[in-house]
Amino acid sequence: MKRNIGNGENTFFWLDQWVGSLPLMVAYPRLYALEVNKLCSIADRRVGDNWVWNWSNNIRPESRIGSQLQNMESLIHHLHLVNSEDKWSWDLGPDGVFSEAGTRRALDDHFLDDGDRPTRWSRLVPIKVNILTWRACVDRLPTRVNLVSKGIDLPSSLCPMCNNQVEVVSHIFIHCDVARYVWENTFRWIDMAPPMYSSINELLE
Repeated sequence: MKRNIGNGENTFFWLDQWVGSLPLMVAYPRLYALEVNKLCSIADRRVGDNWVWNWSNNIRPESRIGSQLQNMESLIHHLHLVNSEDKWSWDLGPDGVFSEAGTRRALDDHFLDDGDRPTRWSRLVPIKVNILTWRACVDRLPTRVNLVSKGIDLPSSLCPMCNNQVEVVSHIFIHCDVARYVWENTFRWIDMAPPMYSSINELLE
């Protein structure tokens, strides 16, 4: 979201959201104290491409307040003023208009990983199994390693079932002693030799 600043009614020393986190009157109190017209508009202080000031006293460039003036001018020199009323425009939309659908698309494009493979969806298993499989493929399960990377304080990142290796997705489903036991018995039950795999993607293949 950005704001196009009009060249008219806005009070100059209240320029805040588009030049900093504080209004100029708070960020530069000494300059505000020297301003003759404390309700001056942007148009009052902008002539052509230059800023024109009206101070009650002369400001020496080498003084502390002169340093404040130089700092403020460097902050506002990039402002683009238009001869119209102020208006907000939405950066994430092609037409500059906010919409929930456009925001959702922008967030999806930024946060969701397309991955190297298409998402699989099997109608033969419950929805929660499909979701679990997808989350495992994109490493979005709350494994201990992922929780620690998010700043959650855990006593250990080792697998709580075997306590031999760190708990990552591939360990939970493939390398853990408990996982291997389950797979070996499953393949024995269906009378098949267990295949060799080292990752979740290989397991699905």
